[in-house]
Amino acid sequence: MGTLKLSVLSRLGRQGAMSPTELARGEGVRLQSLTRLIAELEAEGWVRRSDDPADGRRSLLALTPAGVAGLRAAVEAAEQAMAAHLEALPADELALLQRACGLLDQLEHALSATGGFRAQLSE
Repeated sequence: MGTLKLSVLSRLGRQGAMSPTELARGEGVRLQSLTRLIAELEAEGWVRRSDDPADGRRSLLALTPAGVAGLRAAVEAAEQAMAAHLEALPADELALLQRACGLLDQLEHALSATGGFRAQLSE
């Protein structure tokens, strides 16, 4: 599964139904870039489109039960692959990776305190 597809499914899974425009904004891409992927996800039965009850001119995208199951399977497969790679690392490299993760957490915390990464880019 491609990274954009996984990201879109994850966002819908975390945040629930949203318009295609909101989805594109959340992914940091133009709507045109998602149009084909959304159609593919609908054709696969992973995402359903419905009318927005608050605004009949808009549609909302949401995961179907098949989409939830597919997302869960993709995440589990990724976690298993990651675990296998981590288990194969020598102890010194694993320690270095753990230290790097700690530094990345600090960076994420500092950026989120100032509005996040995208806010920093737009300055």
